[in-house]
Amino acid sequence: MNKQNIYLKPTAWCGFVIILVLGAWSPIDFLQELQRSYDQYQEKYTSVKLNLVFAQPIFSPGDTAFFSAWYMTEDLQAIKGDHL
Repeated sequence: MNKQNIYLKPTAWCGFVIILVLGAWSPIDFLQELQRSYDQYQEKYTSVKLNLVFAQPIFSPGDTAFFSAWYMTEDLQAIKGDHL
């Protein structure tokens, strides 16, 4: 019966250490890539808000509701153009 060597050779240890070190750096790169992707998304699709102001505070059944609407950015700047 042959006994197999249970100890790894030095080259195997070096390979294991290199893989371990590269694996430890990977999450940092992943988080940076995720942050960059999120920033690009925020630039392309800014957060918007729809503000409605009605002509009177209370309506009765049958009343006509007059209102004004503004389509605004997150920092309350008006967005120009037509939007659906």
